[in-house]
Amino acid sequence: MEMGGGVERGGDKRREKDGQSEFSTFVNRKKAQSSSGARSRIIIPCGRPSPKNQAVVTGLFNINNNTHCPVGSCQHGQSTTPLTLTPTPAMTTPKPILYSYFRSSCSWRVRIVLAHKKIDYEYQPIHLLKKEQVSDEYTKVNPMGQVPALIVEDKMLTQSISIMEYLEETYPQNPLLPKEPLLRAKASDTLNVREICEVIGSGIQPLQNLAVLQKIGDEKMEWGHFYINKGFCALEQLLAGCAGKYSVGDQVTLADCCLVPQVYNANRCVLSLLHKKGLKEIVLMFEIEHSLPCMYLFM
Repeated sequence: MEMGGGVERGGDKRREKDGQSEFSTFVNRKKAQSSSGARSRIIIPCGRPSPKNQAVVTGLFNINNNTHCPVGSCQHGQSTTPLTLTPTPAMTTPKPILYSYFRSSCSWRVRIVLAHKKIDYEYQPIHLLKKEQVSDEYTKVNPMGQVPALIVEDKMLTQSISIMEYLEETYPQNPLLPKEPLLRAKASDTLNVREICEVIGSGIQPLQNLAVLQKIGDEKMEWGHFYINKGFCALEQLLAGCAGKYSVGDQVTLADCCLVPQVYNANRCVLSLLHKKGLKEIVLMFEIEHSLPCMYLFM
């Protein structure tokens, strides 16, 4: 029994040595493939004799280091170093795609957020005056036939305020909302930012955008003057209670991202706002904020 046991143990050693030799050959081959940029399905033996001595890693990866097993320990209980795997370029997240018109104040808000947060994205122009927004091709993207629309990881987002909020939540760099609203002042600031965004996004812009003015007809200039003036008078009172260096305190926020495009378009289209008396806060905020690099119209 002892001799037989000794022979068996000797066989184990020979098989283990052979297995280690095969493993070394395997890893060397994979290292060569890795250095040449090759990609493959990786099947790595743990290097010990067993009918189940393989661990499988699925997906496309490149091998970065030499090790026995890609998991914490193999089926023999042998502790091993985890395999370091690097995702190939095919696995990286695609850039967001923004459908936009350069003079659209709603699209401009989103571009400001993307620029402020330094988010790389693909730009797809939609020319509103050429009615590209109601083409069959674009309405498949956005059934409302409006800009902006943002594609992120194969998901379509529409409506500028919701897009801005999404970008703020998913890209925390260069925040545009006050963080950690534990103190009353910070919580109040957050409410002020959202209130200003809604006054502009719901109470001013929709009443004087291109589609509405075209329906109004010959009275569109009078219509535009009335509702922009009404909205800006309300906005002036809000800014008087919360403005600092910028619209809300001393930090650029989503409120500023909404204010600049709206004032610019009001001046361009229907109201010589900068020469109108009684809107000091709006004029001051526009002059300060419009000089910021992220606020540029043509980007």
